Amino acid sequence: MIRRTPNDKFQDKALFPWKATLPIKFFIGAGVILATFLPTVYARILGIAMIGSTVLKSILARLNLYKDPLTKLVLPGRKHAEIEGDYVVFLIGARANKSVDGYFKWIGDAFGEMIEELESDPSLGYLGSEGFVGATGTISVQYWKTAKELNAWASSSMKHSPVWKKMMQKGKECSDYGFWHETHEVKAGRYETVYVNMPPMMLGNCRNVKLADIMSSHRYNSAAGRMGGDKKEH
Repeated sequence: MIRRTPNDKFQDKALFPWKATLPIKFFIGAGVILATFLPTVYARILGIAMIGSTVLKSILARLNLYKDPLTKLVLPGRKHAEIEGDYVVFLIGARANKSVDGYFKWIGDAFGEMIEELESDPSLGYLGSEGFVGATGTISVQYWKTAKELNAWASSSMKHSPVWKKMMQKGKECSDYGFWHETHEVKAGRYETVYVNMPPMMLGNCRNVKLADIMSSHRYNSAAGRMGGDKKEH
């Protein structure tokens, strides 16, 4: 299994870097504004520039002439993630409650540096993560060996401690920025996963994890079975 990191070469760089982080309503609104205030020819040129790379890739993909980096990593069939012992799921995120500005960008840059630090040192206890953007802001789903190792890194890392203190101070000053986290301990074997025709992702993309073929064991054929029981296939 080829393991991805959040910012490595398997990310699709063909899209504009900011494009994937903006909701579809942004592009609809931008299109309306362009069509209303700009001469038609200029509006069309800008519109094509905004969507051109995506359209081109779609055409090439139909002709089997292009595959985005993640598609190249797709594992056919149904897979289940196996990890020994307990582990921790740590969720952390931030939201710009007023506007996306320089300070919010600083939060994102600082967070990226933390992930780079964690990826570079397996002894810290960090196993892997995935990042997402949604209605409530950004979220990072992280996996750790233990809560003790997570807390030890958070309290000692020079990439984390100063940033967290600065964010806490900003949170006291105003409500323009929100941030949060949750920590969940998962007991050994008390979890289940299914990945169907997917590239390695989430728990299945972490250190110390093996992706097993679900058909390799009768127990894996049901959600209950993957959690230690044996019920109807699911």
